[in-house]
Amino acid sequence: MVDAIHKTGRCLCGSVRFAVAADPQWVAHCYCDSCCRAAGAPMATWAGYEFNAVSFDGTKPAEFESSPGTYRLFCGACGSSLGLRDFERYPGEMYLLAAVFDDPSGFKPTDHVHVQEKMPWLKFSDGLPEHSGDAPAEPA
Repeated sequence: MVDAIHKTGRCLCGSVRFAVAADPQWVAHCYCDSCCRAAGAPMATWAGYEFNAVSFDGTKPAEFESSPGTYRLFCGACGSSLGLRDFERYPGEMYLLAAVFDDPSGFKPTDHVHVQEKMPWLKFSDGLPEHSGDAPAEPA
């Protein structure tokens, strides 16, 4: 159970709902093949939280192990991608897609990650740092 709700979100059908009790530790655009396929988009914008800051309401999200130790969270009813967790590489963290929050307009990405995998027709003009791997963990 979260103490003080900062933001809420849900899947497309509303079966899976979540709340976060903290500001994100970071927000970044990811272009890796796995994230793009899971999001069904040329990039996925993630908000990273401490695992204990996130709580789910209603139906529990379904999980799929997309690579060893990495679990993608999605709604089992409508199929909406929601987030991921990887306790081997990132213990104690949970990542949620910015687009599934009820009001994602307040997120400010600070980095582009895995840019070596981006679609060649994507061009950046925002001046954010570009990383070939994961971005350094910095508060958003």
